[in-house]
Amino acid sequence: MAKSPPPHIHPPAFYNRPIVARTSPRPFRRLLPLAALAIIFLPIPTIHAQAAASPDSAADIRQPGGRLVLVLPFDNRSGQSNLGWIGDSFPYTLDQRLTSVGFLTIGRDDRQYALEHLGLPSDFRPSRATTIRIAQTLDADYVVVGSFNVENGRIQVQAQILEVNQLRMSEPLTDSAELSRLFDVENAIAWKLAQRMDPHFAVAEQTFLAAAGGVRLSSFEDYIRGTSAPTSDERLKRLNAAVTETPDYTAALLALGKEQYTARQYEAAAATLAKVPSTDRVALEAGFYGGLARFNTAKYAEAASAFAFVATRLPLPEVVNDQGVAESRQGKDAAPLFQQVIAADPNDADYHFNLAVALLGRSDIAGSTREVQVALSLHSDDPEATELLARLEATHGSTANLKTIVGADGFQPTTRIRRTWSEASFRQVAFQLDQMRAIQLACRPPPPPPAQRKTNRDAPFNWPPSRPPNKPSSIPNSASAISPRASCPKPSRSSTPPLPPTPTTPPPMPASLRSANAPAPPPKPAAKPKPPSSSSQTSTLTWSSLASTSRPTNSPSPPPTSPPPSSSNPPTPPP
Repeated sequence: MAKSPPPHIHPPAFYNRPIVARTSPRPFRRLLPLAALAIIFLPIPTIHAQAAASPDSAADIRQPGGRLVLVLPFDNRSGQSNLGWIGDSFPYTLDQRLTSVGFLTIGRDDRQYALEHLGLPSDFRPSRATTIRIAQTLDADYVVVGSFNVENGRIQVQAQILEVNQLRMSEPLTDSAELSRLFDVENAIAWKLAQRMDPHFAVAEQTFLAAAGGVRLSSFEDYIRGTSAPTSDERLKRLNAAVTETPDYTAALLALGKEQYTARQYEAAAATLAKVPSTDRVALEAGFYGGLARFNTAKYAEAASAFAFVATRLPLPEVVNDQGVAESRQGKDAAPLFQQVIAADPNDADYHFNLAVALLGRSDIAGSTREVQVALSLHSDDPEATELLARLEATHGSTANLKTIVGADGFQPTTRIRRTWSEASFRQVAFQLDQMRAIQLACRPPPPPPAQRKTNRDAPFNWPPSRPPNKPSSIPNSASAISPRASCPKPSRSSTPPLPPTPTTPPPMPASLRSANAPAPPPKPAAKPKPPSSSSQTSTLTWSSLASTSRPTNSPSPPPTSPPPSSSNPPTPPP
């Protein structure tokens, strides 16, 4: 019996909504060519490399994507309701610290969407069974849960890690300090969690403790309360207070700018988001929403500049699309930008519609018709696209009355902007590629001991200089040329021993470097046809066979191995 689809799959009408990490297939689809190239050129670990790993390391080193962490708000066991904001502050701090050391964390927006998708309130404190459901909805590998208590001005914190794949809860991790040192307690808990999830974690605890920066605790409280307040007025009030007390608090600036944008205070949002430095970690998201704020005030040139700043550093399809929309609103040709977007995400109807409008500005009736047809095939319930297609077909391919026919009755198709920021999904795909590169590096052969490493400083002059010492004379295959010594040797499918590389004859020495009494080099013998060999023989070159044919660093060049010249073929002078 066919299984019903899981309840967390997005509905077909899912549109312009914050993307939950690893639940929507769109980020993976638009980055599929990049991932495919990475899979092609990254080697697969062999049986020998896996057997060399110890049992402990095999259990600790997870597969790509096995470091996705969901941190839930901590339970308030102090009995003081006014301290509930402290429990909401733990996901923020732990996410920042774990992300900085290579983990991929699920943000507050994605967590709130998962609760909403499961029909749970935003302030819901889940049981263990519900926690597992939330983790499976977000495809998390670890879930961090905890609680805190405050007595006599001192806070005690306890945290545990739930391994979703094995349904195993870790032992409690605890820490305590004065309540005024809340940052130190949260950073210490983050360091202990990182150590527990990654036994190879080597960052010092003091590094985590020094990461609080110059944010005041009262500003931090206003920021946490502002991001979780139930009404827009209260959120704006709290976030304004946090920014007023700590003007360079970039996280509060971003939250305040986004809240002002949601409240349609576009001028204020653009001014607030412009205060975020371009080198800050939240600068890209601030630039994206700053571009949207300027776009809504018809400042299209400033909006295009803001989107271009983000696109050059994080080329998300929605960012490049919005850059093209801002350019088209200025009367510029944005077709190349929309073509770039479609190349990254070809299954979005709006992107094809935008390209159709851009091609219409070029009077390219055939190209515009083709893109509208693709848009309707992806989203048939689009009245604007349907009307545009009918008017394009009414032209019968003639540009004589194109503007008159298309623009009749005030019809004016416009490009469509996107208001979705999906950096988390992009970072997750990049994170998986990084994990694949880590596997590649892990199966490389170990470097030689320092005693065997030689340099070329004391090596005698050898000819030809184009072939460096300690390099095999045979030409490597394409995979080795792209990534030399990047993979573990693959086991041969045949029992035939590997063939050593055929040594090549060095080219003749130029006359300017040859002594007067030295004989002329013999001519190069004619190449003989090689017998056909099996694929297993030509692809099983090992590093030991290559090392046996390489020249020592301090040894002279070997003499040529060609036969002596005959009387019928006199030697020819070198070129």
